[in-house]
Amino acid sequence: MNDDQLCDEFVLELQEKIPEISDFNDIGRLRTCHKEVVPILLKYLDKFEGSNYKEGIVRALGVKGFTEATETLIKEFSSSNDRYYKWAIGDSLFMIQDKRFEDEYIEIVKNKKHGSARQMVVIGIGRIKSEKAIPILIDLLDDEEVNGHVIIALGYYKDPKLIKYIEPFIDHKEAWKRNEAKKALKKMGYFKQQEDESN
Repeated sequence: MNDDQLCDEFVLELQEKIPEISDFNDIGRLRTCHKEVVPILLKYLDKFEGSNYKEGIVRALGVKGFTEATETLIKEFSSSNDRYYKWAIGDSLFMIQDKRFEDEYIEIVKNKKHGSARQMVVIGIGRIKSEKAIPILIDLLDDEEVNGHVIIALGYYKDPKLIKYIEPFIDHKEAWKRNEAKKALKKMGYFKQQEDESN
């Protein structure tokens, strides 16, 4: 059975749970209340060969609370050499927010062979406020492929002790990194501190 035939089978199986699904593209509208279809998505993620179908399923799994998918997504990330596919997986891991796998996320972001595909995993670590990840995130501020995303991640902690690591990025050559640094510093109370010191 080729992927197109498999897609028809996949949609029919989903329709048994969610009748309003009419074609493959509809899976992009799944919400937390559709958690019952996660096993179906995981089953077909393993069956599909084409990257478009696989990426579609990976993105559909990116829903807060779809924690049944986390372990499979991490394995997919580690076994793939497709940077764009891996980035999509990282984005879904970020959306799911499964705190149980913080050690695995840390291993992913530490491994530079994953390149820019790590970006959303980095932000995800900040979003779940992994304390043990803070030293690793600080080290990654020297990594141009992810340091802008590290700034965003560190902003989630709202910890004034992190100000000294973010402050140098106010003058970064890339505008978006400068802007993210200012947002993170605001969360850490940096500008209020500056204001108090000037009064």
